[in-house]
Amino acid sequence: MDVEEFLKKIPRPSVEDIPELYRELDEMTRRIAEILTTSSLYNAGAQEMDFGKATSEDLVELLSKDPEVMAPFLVMITSLPTGSSSDAG
Repeated sequence: MDVEEFLKKIPRPSVEDIPELYRELDEMTRRIAEILTTSSLYNAGAQEMDFGKATSEDLVELLSKDPEVMAPFLVMITSLPTGSSSDAG
């Protein structure tokens, strides 16, 4: 998976206004990609993750590699609650 080519395809309508935000998001994407592509859940031929076969231990392992980026990433893709008070009923 070529992360740099992937990043080039993302529209950036405000890159002149908020360049630092885009740099930070790109770096987060690189860190996440590095973790995912070295995971046993990654299928290099299809260039995709098989989260369907992930165990709790697999998710904890992914999270522990870089919690700063992996926690929000896993919350986003799994629709797990964020734990904020507005989520509590």
